[in-house]
Amino acid sequence: MNKSRKTGFDCPPHLLQVLAWILEFATIFVFYFFIVPIQSLLNQILMSVLFGIFQLAFIYHAFLLTKSDPTDSTLRQKPRIIRSTDAYLTYCSLCVSEVSNDSKHCMKCNRCVSKFDHHCNFVNNCIGKCNYWIFIKVIILLEMMEVIFLVCCSYVIYIWNFDSNHIKDVINGIYGDNSEFGLIIACWILGVLSLIILLANGYLISLHVWLITHKITTYELICKKRLKKTGFDSSVNIDSDETKIIPSALTGSSKRNIHASS
Repeated sequence: MNKSRKTGFDCPPHLLQVLAWILEFATIFVFYFFIVPIQSLLNQILMSVLFGIFQLAFIYHAFLLTKSDPTDSTLRQKPRIIRSTDAYLTYCSLCVSEVSNDSKHCMKCNRCVSKFDHHCNFVNNCIGKCNYWIFIKVIILLEMMEVIFLVCCSYVIYIWNFDSNHIKDVINGIYGDNSEFGLIIACWILGVLSLIILLANGYLISLHVWLITHKITTYELICKKRLKKTGFDSSVNIDSDETKIIPSALTGSSKRNIHASS
């Protein structure tokens, strides 16, 4: 059995986690070293402060989300509760312990997570009861940040089309001849990526607004869709070699089953 993951900083890191941080710092570099210098002094101050505030807030909350430990609190007890008659606990044979009824075992992290929502590869961590609202703050901050960056990239491309000499004079004066082409290429590439992230993340935000208003988790929504699709009215859904548990909130029951990851 693999060692249980406590936080998103536990090795090995996920590829999407690494790529996300590379893209984050690439965005910061292009913004402050290429986009800001070609603006007027007032715009430089306003853009630097506004983007900087959202960047710092995003990095701080992304760090908290990655560092958080959403493991079921019952598993932290010493000694662990092996068997119990408590109606609010369910036995997990993978954790070899009783866990909360609303917990689910994540196979990627090899631990049960209280009020499991989903496993996020971008922070290499599970999203659950203790860190769900941090996750919400992260995706909202990301959306605001992408809006600002996309507007700035679009503005640079607009200036390039109507007053390319200004960009050439400023950028070439700082970084040398023909360096303005690097700026335009970077703005196009990161601008397109920013638009994709903006749309995908916008959909994610709208999904979680819907989930919050309906008081269910992402995992519970997936389970509902599976029940509707298969018509298999049971708290256990066998799919390939994994056992997937339909939360008791959806079935009206509290069955003692093995929790396994989807």
